[in-house]
Amino acid sequence: MNIVRFQIKKYFDKLANGDWQKFYGTEINRTTYNFLTRKSAVLKLLGDTAFTKVLDIGCGSGEYLDIVKQCECQYYGIDFSEEMINRAVEKALSQQLSNTHLFVCEAEHLPFNENYFDLILGIGLIEYFEDPIELISEIKRVLRPGGVLIMQSFQYSFYDVSQSLSCGVKSVFRKRAVMQENIGLKVFHRRHSKNSLDTLLQNNDFMVLDYAYNNFRVIPYPFESFFPKTYIRISERLTLFFPKRFGYFAANYIGKYRRN
Repeated sequence: MNIVRFQIKKYFDKLANGDWQKFYGTEINRTTYNFLTRKSAVLKLLGDTAFTKVLDIGCGSGEYLDIVKQCECQYYGIDFSEEMINRAVEKALSQQLSNTHLFVCEAEHLPFNENYFDLILGIGLIEYFEDPIELISEIKRVLRPGGVLIMQSFQYSFYDVSQSLSCGVKSVFRKRAVMQENIGLKVFHRRHSKNSLDTLLQNNDFMVLDYAYNNFRVIPYPFESFFPKTYIRISERLTLFFPKRFGYFAANYIGKYRRN
């Protein structure tokens, strides 16, 4: 594991024992709104399709364990943060979920046979890979032909442009590395638009089935922090009436794909 990945792992270990659960808290604010609406969009894209074996790559503290009940499936969750897995195990035990398998491993080296899963989730995952080809290859290897992949990508949006302009950044349309101030390192936090993520997966034998945007950030930086309720209200209306439009205002793109 290189130094950057190691530092990111340390960061998530720290989050698991600190503020991570607040991101999925019941009080709706700017932070929880992003995480909770992203989760809602993922579960909605799954619909009522029945799945037998589900793999959640980068499962964190097990926030998507709900799928066990929704799909009545065997749930496998992996993460490179041991502390996150510890929290996920605690959550599974507290909810008395028996069909769960949670353990620490790297996403690029999955300990499963070929064609093992019929659903794979990659939420809050791909942005940490400078070159995601190895990740996509492993996903393709363990997902059966005809299986479903739900992949979420963090987008470069209107809000980021307004933030860049406000902060006087010369290169407004930067797409590769952004500063993770809470880690203290310049890490590859790669953003993928609908077009770039769809193209990446289509080039690796996946077909787009459906998609959704979430967390529409229409109010420019820094005014969003002054009017959080207005920002959330506008985003909710756009999510309700136009979930597949105005993507340039959305923080997240969530694609549903089928392996050919």
